[in-house]
Amino acid sequence: WQITWLGPILFAVEVLMAYLPYKMWLRSKVPITSDENTARELEKWKGIFWKISLTHNMASWYIASPVMQWAFYRFAPQPEFAFGADNLWSNAIIAATVWSWTLALYPLRRIEVLLVPAAGAAQGVKDVEAGAYVKIAA
Repeated sequence: WQITWLGPILFAVEVLMAYLPYKMWLRSKVPITSDENTARELEKWKGIFWKISLTHNMASWYIASPVMQWAFYRFAPQPEFAFGADNLWSNAIIAATVWSWTLALYPLRRIEVLLVPAAGAAQGVKDVEAGAYVKIAA
């Protein structure tokens, strides 16, 4: 975490750690209907999800956090903004950053609503209403 040159490598590893399970999850699902509107909605929400995930979540950790740390250490008065391990300001900024990452969960939920398990589709479950829960017999 404290090794600067490791940042780009860890960024690539984290993107892979997010992308590979996402693709595995998508392969286990099929769209609820085969119409063009469902396909368009899926593409829209997939795009929004990855824009939020890559731009906001990753940029907040790899770009905004180091810039904020540098700026606070460099320009803020030290008695009020000393960023020690137990400092209230550093805890508040870290909490706000982590909580903001939940923004990517809404598009992921919208994608989930537009998909059903591939096993259900193979058993004849088709054209399910968006948002409905489909019970798959075991």
